[in-house]
Amino acid sequence: MINFKAIMVSVLMMVAYSPVFAQAEQYIESPTIGTVLPNSPDTSKKTLKTTTTEKLHVKVTMARMKCLALTERNFDQIYVGTAVFRSGGQFDYSRIPTYPHNWPMKIGNEINNQALWKGELEEGQAIIFTLSLIEQDLSVFNPDDLVGLAKLEIRNQHGQFKVSWSTPNSKEGPKTTASAKLHTAEYQFSADKGTYVLNFKVEAV
Repeated sequence: MINFKAIMVSVLMMVAYSPVFAQAEQYIESPTIGTVLPNSPDTSKKTLKTTTTEKLHVKVTMARMKCLALTERNFDQIYVGTAVFRSGGQFDYSRIPTYPHNWPMKIGNEINNQALWKGELEEGQAIIFTLSLIEQDLSVFNPDDLVGLAKLEIRNQHGQFKVSWSTPNSKEGPKTTASAKLHTAEYQFSADKGTYVLNFKVEAV
């Protein structure tokens, strides 16, 4: 049976993320000088070539999701949608848990140590990773409810990974920490009387 509702949610998410994808498409990979912007002057002859070709193995984890207040009367049915956009045009979308499953949540409930993405980054390569926290409504006539959005960019810069966090459509960003091999962030999402706290970690593994 075709899941028309899931298709509609995916399409709406792609529309919502279109500014994010447009930003990501600005990056062009270069095996010798890292990353340059399109239509910029050719500075390759003036830039020293780096000999660093170290790949980075990176893992993104939702360390904790905790429900502080419900969006529904009795309990919420929560899932997350993740989108990964690589320079070069590759795009991947995943739903966790897979359809039609979800996490039944009541106040105080937690989900811990949920793996979200794992992959490699070449020297100079970057990805944009977005996460949507969604409350599922099983009726096809009742659309799923978006609770919150998180966005991060992960870049391999001379063998060191750089991470920047943001909240699309919001001026307030998350609380973050950073070290050589571990970056963390704490987001608080609120919608339809519901409130969730999400803690993320990005590791070089």
